[in-house]
Amino acid sequence: MTKSKIVELTSSLSEHPLYQSLESLADLQFFMENHVYAVFDFMSLTKGIQNHFAPIDTIWTPPKNPELARFINEVVLGEESDQLPDGRFLSHFEMYLLAMEEVGANTIPVRTFVEYISHGEIAKAFEQACPYPAAKRFTKSTLGKIGEWEIHQLVASFCYGREKVIPKMFQSLADKCGLTEESCPLFFFYLNRHIELDGDEHGPLADKMLEAVTLSDKNLDEQAIEAAVWSLERRIEFWNELNTSLSDQKQALYD
Repeated sequence: MTKSKIVELTSSLSEHPLYQSLESLADLQFFMENHVYAVFDFMSLTKGIQNHFAPIDTIWTPPKNPELARFINEVVLGEESDQLPDGRFLSHFEMYLLAMEEVGANTIPVRTFVEYISHGEIAKAFEQACPYPAAKRFTKSTLGKIGEWEIHQLVASFCYGREKVIPKMFQSLADKCGLTEESCPLFFFYLNRHIELDGDEHGPLADKMLEAVTLSDKNLDEQAIEAAVWSLERRIEFWNELNTSLSDQKQALYD
């Protein structure tokens, strides 16, 4: 398997028909209610990488690779404790929840999901607090890999598995729905921070981490590519299911 497969899948993801199917405020709400589980998943992946480079033990010892520890700590600083315009600090996941509420999306299921997770009730979280089949399948499969993969595979998923076109899609849909920064300030703040951090900071840091953990080793590089391809394929499957659900909902309105 070569990196050309990553390019092919990334292109397919960027041009996925789901984006054209999102046309209304109800569509935006439906998308965010599902996509929020992928945001949670991404936060878990980020912490999994941090735990490798900057592990948390009762008694501290120096990180084995201070440069990579610095890289991932910088990423986590922004993702887990970014600053809002009013001075508060929140994770991007929590910002996303607030953005969801601004546009009228339902956050009760995912908040309940996280509550169960925080008490170690993972099975219960999926069984009782994730009513969206596509989101459940996607999150279950990707969270499972965090405990199985080696660090080069985790970093590859982090580097390539994110969906960079989403902020542009949100912006386009916000315009269609008449959403403004005045009416939904956190929604737009989240979009702008996502674009800023992914493009200017976290993207380049992820590339450096991936280069460092593969160490020009052909086997490690191949495994990293396979992990990236797996992650992209799971995201495309997720998008396929959401697109089908949207189409079915719209068709039902005309039947």
